[in-house]
Amino acid sequence: MNTQIPGLNEQDLRPYFDRSDLLRDCALQLQKDCAMYGLELALPEQAEETYHTLYAQVLPWVREQIDRRGERISALLYRIDVSEALVRQAAAESESWPEAVTRLMLWRELQKVVIRHLYR
Repeated sequence: MNTQIPGLNEQDLRPYFDRSDLLRDCALQLQKDCAMYGLELALPEQAEETYHTLYAQVLPWVREQIDRRGERISALLYRIDVSEALVRQAAAESESWPEAVTRLMLWRELQKVVIRHLYR
């Protein structure tokens, strides 16, 4: 099999942002990984809105987690497999900390789902 694993970047993951089947699995994976924190997601009907809808739902939740349990966000990032160094780098470049955490959480969960999909 000559399938290339997508990197944790927009260029590699953008082709999957509108794949409702993969984003549904991404949302389920995110809910599973964040279950102890109470994350619940609703998926949109329109596939082209899925990534942005997930982002819009996760961002306020991430802000709440940072505000209420700031020390536990490190454990959450570890569980999802996003390094704090990567979040710090993204936040330093242009995003706020919650926006960087949200984007990287979604990208990492989508990356996991895509890799599983490619190697089925």
